[in-house]
Amino acid sequence: MTPVRALFAIGGAIAIAGLVACAATIYTYLSEPYALSSTSGLMVFYESPLVNSSDPGQLVQYAPFVFGAGPVVLVAGLATVLAAVALSAALWTGRASR
Repeated sequence: MTPVRALFAIGGAIAIAGLVACAATIYTYLSEPYALSSTSGLMVFYESPLVNSSDPGQLVQYAPFVFGAGPVVLVAGLATVLAAVALSAALWTGRASR
C-alpha cells in the first residue's frame, strides 16, 4: 500500500499548491492600489489614449480578474487524491474472519 499512500500524498501536495496559487492570485488582485471597490471613488470606465489606437478617446476599463492556472492545478490534485482513494479501495483486502 506504500505506492497508494505516496499517490495520496502527491495529490494532496498538488491540491495544496493549487489552493495556494488561487489564494495568491486573489491576494495580488485585491492588493492593487487601484482595485475596484464601491467606496474607492474610481470610475469603472474612463477615457485613455491607447497605444496604437486609431481613436485616442476610447473608453477602457480596469483589467478583469483572471485566475490563471491555479484552479486547474487544484482540480488535478483533487483528481489524484480521488484516484488514490479509488485505487486503495480496489486493492484493499479486509482481515479474514475465522
